Amino acid sequence: VDLDWMLFRTYMSTNSQIDYPASIWEQLKQKFHDMNDIPKVCLPPEIRGELLRISLHAEITLTTEHWHNGKEGLENLTSDFEEKIETKLCSIDTKTIWLSEEWKRILAELE
Repeated sequence: VDLDWMLFRTYMSTNSQIDYPASIWEQLKQKFHDMNDIPKVCLPPEIRGELLRISLHAEITLTTEHWHNGKEGLENLTSDFEEKIETKLCSIDTKTIWLSEEWKRILAELE
């Protein structure tokens, strides 16, 4: 399921005065997927740090010392967290996309 597109389409439907036919939605979907550097909204640094701290604490509490000090333990959890914090724990910034010059141009071309 393409959640980013669904979120953006819902935002567009809510904020647009135009009821686009299915063929236009397909064009818009392609334009959306062609975008580079989609703006995102992510957790603030202080929340990220707290979430990592809680995750590490839970790992230490729920696993044996041998496991959390081993290869698959805390170091792996931390690196996995750092990787996912910028992707899985972020959402697209629908408002910024909607108000961008690129999307204004795309929508103007459809009118």
